[in-house]
Amino acid sequence: MTYVPCSKRTFTLQLVNPFIRNYKQYVHFLKFLLQRLGYDTTRALWQNALKNYDDTFLQEILSAGWMQTDDAGPASIETKITSSLEEHFKSPVEGMSRDQARRLIEQTPPISRIRESFPKLNVVRPTTTYEALHIAFDALAILVESLLDVYGKEGELIAYDFLSNSRASIAQGKPVSFAEFVAEAKSFLRSPEPNIFTAGQDAEIVKTSDAEFIVHIKKCEWARYFQERHPHVGYLIACSTDEVFARACNEKIRMQRTSTLMEGGKLCDFRYYLTA
Repeated sequence: MTYVPCSKRTFTLQLVNPFIRNYKQYVHFLKFLLQRLGYDTTRALWQNALKNYDDTFLQEILSAGWMQTDDAGPASIETKITSSLEEHFKSPVEGMSRDQARRLIEQTPPISRIRESFPKLNVVRPTTTYEALHIAFDALAILVESLLDVYGKEGELIAYDFLSNSRASIAQGKPVSFAEFVAEAKSFLRSPEPNIFTAGQDAEIVKTSDAEFIVHIKKCEWARYFQERHPHVGYLIACSTDEVFARACNEKIRMQRTSTLMEGGKLCDFRYYLTA
């Protein structure tokens, strides 16, 4: 089989998925910042960080190659948006109402541009991991960069707390055994259907046992994307919470890693192991 570099591989991206993910992430982050920084500071930080946003690459991604599918279900999309807003803004947060939060988020890239380009969101496209990462993380990375610029180490800790909370929630509070954790990881890495992870990485499973799982990532588009576009926050956003997720799945799972591609290493040497 001919080797295809990570940068050239594609997977089928349904645009509605990153749209909803971005929306929910922004709602959560906005509430988090409001609780930490207050109304005026949060609104100013958010708007100033993105006021000169350059959407050239985003527009390039959205402008060609998309194919219409069955209706994505506007009612269903609205239900998910409303549910997220109700969860985090059941009542005003530091003086910001649910409607104010919605208006601010819907002005935030890529939400505004996607809505303008595809109102029904019922499109799919063969997409590289690099392109998908730009949709998913570009504006968030700019917000985090602004937070660090203004607040330094305190800003980094605020961002890490938010990212940790978000990552842990993916486990949905459902503990799994180590064997189940490893089986899920192996199934994911060997999935016949490429996704934003597998299309953009070269991974080698090095060892599997009852109490240890070692996998090496030798090429990674996540590292290339953040090194090229957001080098100061790449590790924080994409790598720093990997063990948080593992522990959320099972409090006895630990992760050891001595090198990351994101930080300039030759590989990411993940070692998951089970404590007594």
